[in-house]
Amino acid sequence: MSEIYFNNITNEILLSTTSGNTIVLEKIIPYDPVDGYSAFWKLNQDSYSTDRFIDEFNSYEATDAGATFTTDHSGNTNGAVIFDGNLELVNLDAVWQPTGATSRTICFWFYGDTNLDNADTFFCYGNPSSGQAYIFDYETDASGVRISSYGSDVGSGFRPTGSTWVWMCSTYDGTTTKIYADNVEILSASQTLDTTLISNEAKIGGNTFYGAILDGYMSSILIYNNKVLTSDERSKNMNNT
Repeated sequence: MSEIYFNNITNEILLSTTSGNTIVLEKIIPYDPVDGYSAFWKLNQDSYSTDRFIDEFNSYEATDAGATFTTDHSGNTNGAVIFDGNLELVNLDAVWQPTGATSRTICFWFYGDTNLDNADTFFCYGNPSSGQAYIFDYETDASGVRISSYGSDVGSGFRPTGSTWVWMCSTYDGTTTKIYADNVEILSASQTLDTTLISNEAKIGGNTFYGAILDGYMSSILIYNNKVLTSDERSKNMNNT
């Protein structure tokens, strides 16, 4: 007799067949990130209602009219939001953002397709006209995945492989920016940031500074204000969000 059961060690829903085989039906993400985040958007269908995502901490709204979803990195149906290169941005409340040269950590899951283009943006906020922006994006030149302030830019040279999920993370300690892919350091560079707040310019999946809209999927974006995650903390977020 076949049996469906939940393994609370691996967080998997399993099917035990009459032939003695075990099939993984679904892996459930425990959503247990490192404490201290200022905002956490799962970007899945369960956190989406009436054209809005609600974060898991302060109920900050993230607006995305008509969002569509796909399977996430753990195989959860409707666990990630789709960005298709058109004008589909997630517009964020601005009050949680790290400003000035404050230390920070931003991390998320990303699935890139073969249409990644110049300046495709994962996450951004701030004021580009004064060089006081914070832009986590991708350049088709040697920069690859980079952090830009619209004046002080540092590039990793890393290019996400098409059709593959990757966990991305950037930290800034007040003087040095680091970028990680699947918790492997791909950039460490001096950078001067002086990020300011400006209304209507905090976005996930693109930016309106120069019309750069992302091609790909995203889920589980975490923002830490005044906190740089350690290697162990990054590993926990990669495995538990």
